Amino acid sequence: MDHVGWTRRHTALHYFQLAKVLNPAGASTRLSAVDIPALTSEWSDINDLKRFVCAFPSDTSAKRALVAID
Repeated sequence: MDHVGWTRRHTALHYFQLAKVLNPAGASTRLSAVDIPALTSEWSDINDLKRFVCAFPSDTSAKRALVAID
């Protein structure tokens, strides 16, 4: 409460809205019922940098051979 400048307990309780958060039919219940891997699998390759070619690799074995242009 001190961090955000609230001095009264009533203010904190108003903004926490515990009744809405803990409601059995509320958002927390719906979110806990979601199959997270099914939703995030689309982004897992991006997050894990799969199929990513580094422009400036520090490992010399990963560097591409230069091709001379005549």
